[in-house]
Amino acid sequence: ITYNWYKNGRYITGATSMFYSIPMVTSASQAWYRCDVVSGSDTARGIGTYLSVYNPFPVFRPATYDTSVYENIPKGNTILKVIATAQMSNKQVQAVSYSIVQGAFNSFVVNANTGVITRGNRNINYEAVPLYSLVVRATNKAVKTAYTDVRINVTILDLNDNRPVFKPRTQTVSVSENYPVGATVAVLTVTDADTGTNADVAFNITGGNGRNFFGVSGNKVIVANPLDRDYTTRLVSIRLFFKAFNPTVTGPNGFGTVTVKILDVNDNLPIFRQPVYNLNVSEAIWQNAWIARVYATDKDYGTNGTLSYSILSGNSLGHFQLNSLNGVLRLANTLDYDIPPTFYTLTVQALDGGTPAHSTQVLVNIQVENANDNVPLFTLPQYIGMTTENLPAGQSVVTVLATEKDTTMFTYSVSSSKFAINQTSGVITTTGPLDREAGTPFVFTVSAVDVVPANMTAHTGTAMVSIDIIDVNDNTPAFTAKSYPFSIPETISVGAVIGTVTANDPDDTSFGTVTYTLASTLAPFYIQPATGIIETTTTLDYQKQKSFAFTVTATDGGGLSSTAVVTVAIQNVNLHAPVFANTTYYASVNENAPNGTVVTTVKATDIDQVTGLTYAILHGSDGRFAVNAATGVITVSGALVYEDQPGYELVVACNDNGVPAMQNITFVYVSLVDLNDNAPVFAPPRDSAGISRLAPAGTLIYTARATDADAGTNAMVRYTLSGPQASLFNISATNGTIFLGAALAQFTGTSISVVVGAADMGIPTMYGSLQLTDNVLPPSGDTPQFALDVFKTYVKEDVIAGTPVISALAFVADLANSGDISYSIAANPAFGIDKTTGSVYTTNTLDRESMPSYDLKVTASVGEGLNSISSDGRVLITLLDANDNAPMFSNSTMSGRVSELDHAGTPVFQLVATDLDQGSNAIIRYSIVTGGDGVFSIDPYLGTIYTTQKLNPKVRNTYVMTVAATNPTLFPLTTTGQLTITVVDENDNNPMFNHPWYHFYVLESAAGGAAVGQLIATDVDTGAFGTFSFSLVKNANSPFFQIDATSGALSLALTTTLDREKKGTYSFQAKVTDGGGLSDWARVLVYIDDVNDNAPVMQPNAYFVSLSQGIPQGTGVVAIRATDRDTGRNGAAGFTYKITGGDGAGRFSCDQQSGIVTVAHPLNAVPNTNYLLTVQVTDGGIPAMSATGTVNITAYPASAVAPVFTYPSYTVSVNSPQAKGTTLLRVQATGNGSLTYRRATTSVPFNVDWKNGTITLASDINSDTSITSWIFTVSARDRLGLTGYATVHVNFLHRNEYSPVFSPLNQLKSVSEGANSGTSIVQMRATDRDDGSDGVVSYSILGGTGFDIDATTGWVTVDPLTTLDRETRPTYTLVVLASDGGTPPLTATSTLVLTVTDINDNTPVFSQMVYNASVGENLAAGSYVATVIATDADIGTNANVTYSLSRVGPLFTVDTFTGVVSTKVPLDREDTDSFVLTVKATDGLNNAVPCEVDIHVLDANDHGPVFGASIYSGQVNYNAPIGTTITIVSASDKDIGSNAIAQYKLGPTILEGYLNVSDKG
Repeated sequence: ITYNWYKNGRYITGATSMFYSIPMVTSASQAWYRCDVVSGSDTARGIGTYLSVYNPFPVFRPATYDTSVYENIPKGNTILKVIATAQMSNKQVQAVSYSIVQGAFNSFVVNANTGVITRGNRNINYEAVPLYSLVVRATNKAVKTAYTDVRINVTILDLNDNRPVFKPRTQTVSVSENYPVGATVAVLTVTDADTGTNADVAFNITGGNGRNFFGVSGNKVIVANPLDRDYTTRLVSIRLFFKAFNPTVTGPNGFGTVTVKILDVNDNLPIFRQPVYNLNVSEAIWQNAWIARVYATDKDYGTNGTLSYSILSGNSLGHFQLNSLNGVLRLANTLDYDIPPTFYTLTVQALDGGTPAHSTQVLVNIQVENANDNVPLFTLPQYIGMTTENLPAGQSVVTVLATEKDTTMFTYSVSSSKFAINQTSGVITTTGPLDREAGTPFVFTVSAVDVVPANMTAHTGTAMVSIDIIDVNDNTPAFTAKSYPFSIPETISVGAVIGTVTANDPDDTSFGTVTYTLASTLAPFYIQPATGIIETTTTLDYQKQKSFAFTVTATDGGGLSSTAVVTVAIQNVNLHAPVFANTTYYASVNENAPNGTVVTTVKATDIDQVTGLTYAILHGSDGRFAVNAATGVITVSGALVYEDQPGYELVVACNDNGVPAMQNITFVYVSLVDLNDNAPVFAPPRDSAGISRLAPAGTLIYTARATDADAGTNAMVRYTLSGPQASLFNISATNGTIFLGAALAQFTGTSISVVVGAADMGIPTMYGSLQLTDNVLPPSGDTPQFALDVFKTYVKEDVIAGTPVISALAFVADLANSGDISYSIAANPAFGIDKTTGSVYTTNTLDRESMPSYDLKVTASVGEGLNSISSDGRVLITLLDANDNAPMFSNSTMSGRVSELDHAGTPVFQLVATDLDQGSNAIIRYSIVTGGDGVFSIDPYLGTIYTTQKLNPKVRNTYVMTVAATNPTLFPLTTTGQLTITVVDENDNNPMFNHPWYHFYVLESAAGGAAVGQLIATDVDTGAFGTFSFSLVKNANSPFFQIDATSGALSLALTTTLDREKKGTYSFQAKVTDGGGLSDWARVLVYIDDVNDNAPVMQPNAYFVSLSQGIPQGTGVVAIRATDRDTGRNGAAGFTYKITGGDGAGRFSCDQQSGIVTVAHPLNAVPNTNYLLTVQVTDGGIPAMSATGTVNITAYPASAVAPVFTYPSYTVSVNSPQAKGTTLLRVQATGNGSLTYRRATTSVPFNVDWKNGTITLASDINSDTSITSWIFTVSARDRLGLTGYATVHVNFLHRNEYSPVFSPLNQLKSVSEGANSGTSIVQMRATDRDDGSDGVVSYSILGGTGFDIDATTGWVTVDPLTTLDRETRPTYTLVVLASDGGTPPLTATSTLVLTVTDINDNTPVFSQMVYNASVGENLAAGSYVATVIATDADIGTNANVTYSLSRVGPLFTVDTFTGVVSTKVPLDREDTDSFVLTVKATDGLNNAVPCEVDIHVLDANDHGPVFGASIYSGQVNYNAPIGTTITIVSASDKDIGSNAIAQYKLGPTILEGYLNVSDKG
């Protein structure tokens, strides 16, 4: 322990002992001391005595505090008060402030001034905090660092403020109803957060214990009174409400519930509602009828109170049955009052479900009451009769007889109005003529009502009657229509089917067989006698006969017949192309002719009787010409400029619009007539020259040259001079050379201006002008001076060497010495100069094409040697073109190709030649010299070679032509070349079957590989395209056949075995395909002819009949029925029946045709009662086949009545497989007393319950059983030994359990619109989990068109009659049906969406054929003109359209992708005021029909007025009045409109004020 002393809060070094000597201080020093005791890391501040003059640390009195309060003390109540003092001096006490620094948790607060501690905001809870330890601090208010802490312990006192809590709050228990009194049912558990007596708890029941079954002992729930669950249903479950409370201290209570389930004990017996049951039951009530309810109750619950009922005794005969659940008593077997016993005593027991079980018995007495329960019985269950149709009323057909032991009197009736019955005798007769075709046999019901006293209920017995009607030929064949119109093309092949007529005859056998014949043999047609199919017998010609009408007769086997009219309209097929009146037309038209000007008219005729010939220009128009489609009138449709193109070759086509359409062409040569629409033009329009003042008269100073774009006299130019100084010169009117007219020595000016005029020879005359300025050069002293600063001249390139060109004269000031001048010329290859005269001449041949001009230097010298003076001059010589170059082909040997599919007028080759010459010398005309042979034509202007007719490579496949390119000048030059045109053979003909349908017949006995028939096809193409192969289009039938790919011979497949009875007709398609992939299809029908390969089958093969010996003679006993899978005479139509054994006495007979066995002689006196007849049925085949069966006839005495089944025959169909013992049906008969049933037919897989007639399976039947139908006989025998019979038909059906299921497949597929017919697209697949034929899936298209599906493989293909076109139909939705082979078939569907993908099969189409646009002249290059728009019906890249100009020129361009037409250079309206552009659009494969863009150039004011003369003169009298016209001045302006209006005014003049000029000059 260490003691640390502090003075005034500062540590005193070295003062570490318990005692420290404090020096003497005065009160004024205010020193104070403190000692801290330190032990390890802990410090106790202020322990001990503060030594100072005064103590600033507060001192608590007492030093610690302890107190207690209840937990529910209110907020603000005083807990205690603390007091602390601080001594500042011997006399002064310093105030302190209080605060809680620890442990309050907002539950306590202290008054800072008084030290009173009260309860704070936070509640006090004993259960949460039972003790609080507060630290309260007192701080010296004067010395903030002087404070003292004190600990206050506050103990919290508990109150009973918490309710008891049940654990669990709700509980459920179960007790038996025999639980003893005092036994514990449940234990109550609670918790209480209080302590001590506050936590004491007791229980009581506050609810749910109305009968005081329960009580409380401590914390246990006990049984207070005996429990009886059966006393009331409310005791099944009791909910008790409990309260938990403090028994000594008042406080809150707790609540809980206990649910007590009372469990039942089997302590009660069943009690019947009656002590005994006495019942009366009529023998007439039906089986399973409700008799009574024997009912008991049991007070127990659940299984203890659940009762089951049973008959303990008295039911040994099994007549009664008791429902074990509800006690309902029913009749199990019919009662018969006539057969003892008639009184029954049943002991019935009610047994509960308890353990152990309790039971009670009761007696049920049943008295059987008598009833009239006999029903009339017919001697046969079914009577069979026969009569012939159309006989009058009253024909007796059969006699029926009924018996009953209660009476012998009956009243008979029938259910058919076609027959009547004698009410007493039972004889049935007809009520009128019968019609076999209305339905045979007639089956109806006969009834017998017994005649009994009025107090008895009459009963009715019934039997079936079947009447067969023998046919007579009473029906005439009836056509399905009165007339049959057909329409066929005249090109139809011989033997082709044109249609089918059909007649029906409802008669039987041969009476109903129809044979067809033509009433006339003149018509070129044949009819198949058996089918009514009409075919052609010869070729047809619409021009010879347009229609046929003939009569078809249908005759039946009895000779009756009817007729129908057949009309055949022959369709005119377009066999001939139109023919033009001229193969070539020549016409001329003025250039600049306005649109609509008629050029010429072409005319064509067609020997086919077609209407609506239409004309069109195929090529050569370049948008300048149009033809009226209906009239053939050719008119101007665009600007014609002779200077651009002097002529056109038009290829004009005529279409006949027939089917198929045919076309022919002609050539129209249009020559343009030149108009004088071009003025002479100088180049340049202004020029100057320098003239020496020393030049003498006659000096050549300038050569003016003007050109005129027109031709002929319109281009011939004459020259003139004008201007004030024009008299100084002379000009040659023909060649424009200008000479000095007089010496200039007297001319004082420095320059001379003249206007050179050029006028052409056309009408009207057109003018041009050149402003020429001549500068006069002053003399140069003694130095020679050339007459001109530059000598300019023109010379033709074909002049010979030595030809003078120009004189380059020079002069000196002393003209007399000019003759001493000598001339020289700088070295050059073509020109020299005479050194004396200065004449420049040619020294060599010239060639403009290699050197178009020469700039020569000439020198003039005076004197010799050192005294020589010289000067230089320029001679500029321009060479004029001469026609010295022939046109040239780029290759002298050329080749081209043309398809045989191309029509006449198709461009096949473009000749291109070039000429190095200029102007008219460079014009080229093209021609075919040899080898064209009339099948080719050439555009002389463009060099395009066209076909004049459709070419056939089978006739000629190569043409070799000599073609020429010529200058059309006075002395033309020509170049030739060789052009070879190859005609390409195309696969343009489909192979064709000679018949669209083939009908073949083959015996079903034919072996595999046997011949069936011959298919024939032809193809007019040659080579590989003309060879073809045969195949069969795959379907369900085609695998049974094969076809020779080369010969078309159709035969059975080697593995095929025919069976007409399984399949009698095969239908499939044959296909022939040539080497180019073109195909044709024909439908093939193969009919299988029957052979007698099946014997008749009796159904059944054993008949059982019971009848009365008193049956009348002639009564039908039984109808023998047989089937035969063959047809016609081989089958049922040829059946004959006869009795072959068992009837030696001839008691019975059998009708040969109907098979009805009848009573031939009375049976009353016959001692034998059983007959076993053998009956044979034989078909009519060769050799004949037969079958036999037996008829077992039991004849009873007339007084006896054999049992009669409810129905003479029963039919039931069941699915297979079936297990042994499966119940199929129940047969019932009525007769004398109880009947016993048995199976009369042996060797069948069925059992018959001898008591109740229930038929069950005697063995398992599998799903793949080979026998699917059984027919057998059952019998019912009464106690007298009499027997009745019925026939049972059992059909086993395969249990088609599973439906087909389509395999997962992307049901969105695509097919190209270019897919050929038969193209495979997608295979649909479905599976079926069934076995055998039930699992075999076949396919068909349930919804949608355009496609086929292979029934076996599921491959979807393009239908042969469908041509896909995406633009017409982009998608197809098919619903594919999958069907299995079950009965009935199960199906599934799948939807297949086929998207047709695009191919490039459409040509772009312009939105309009002519676009009109305008653009201003002088606009900058790139100015917008128009936008052409072409669209393509294809999509994607196939629809990408690009644009181009048909002729690329220097003025316009078109944007390749946008179609925007714009200028390439500024335009000059005065040069050309309109343009016609031809724009092409292409999608990369197909070109659109070109469109025209007509462009009008808008005028700009870019020209000033020009006077017609430079000087105007006039005269006027001096006394002329004001307004007198002196002269007329005229100015013209190349602009138009307001830009060309000239305004005149006078310039400065000495006659100012005397003259005036009007607006018009």
